[in-house]
Amino acid sequence: MKKPFFYFVILVVFDCLVFFDFSPFLLLVALYGVLVLSKNLKKTLLWLLFLNLFIALWVGVLWVFGDRGEAIVVLMRANCIIALSLGLFFGRDFLFIAQSLQSFLPKKMNFLILMSSKMMSELRVEIEKAKYTLKVRTCGRGGFAFLCHSYGYLIGKIICLGLQKAQKIGAMLEVRGYNGHFYALREERVEVKDWGLVLAMIVSVVC
Repeated sequence: MKKPFFYFVILVVFDCLVFFDFSPFLLLVALYGVLVLSKNLKKTLLWLLFLNLFIALWVGVLWVFGDRGEAIVVLMRANCIIALSLGLFFGRDFLFIAQSLQSFLPKKMNFLILMSSKMMSELRVEIEKAKYTLKVRTCGRGGFAFLCHSYGYLIGKIICLGLQKAQKIGAMLEVRGYNGHFYALREERVEVKDWGLVLAMIVSVVC
């Protein structure tokens, strides 16, 4: 079985268990996903800590103005879903995520998600380059009108580059005979440690 498809199915089933049949033992499943299956453990834990800052605000409101028991359940449920999602997909490339979705989403929607994710990173690079070039050429001179004019030119350039890139990608896909399915030179297969996640889920349900 292919790993992207397997991970997506596992995540959907796990989310359903968290929402409809929550058990504190599901925290152990999420912990297994982070510690054993994570691609980059250090960054995964940092992102989990960062996202918990926002969860803490929500839980704090429930704790003060609502039911404290509900606040604890919300905290555990949110951490379960976020932790397993980060453990399975954080640090993976765009193709891995696209392959996990292509069996469930329409082909065009899956392609748009992949290209949007890919192009956003390239767009950030282009914006940083253009801002640096503008700063070097002007050396901080010019008033507000000049700044608006410069950023107008910058936005126009980015739009033109995006359209040009889209045309190139369209021509490339047509030449290569793209049929809506993504293929990889080396497809990841499910390993023994991945089945351990299924075993952990079964144990958490039984307990």
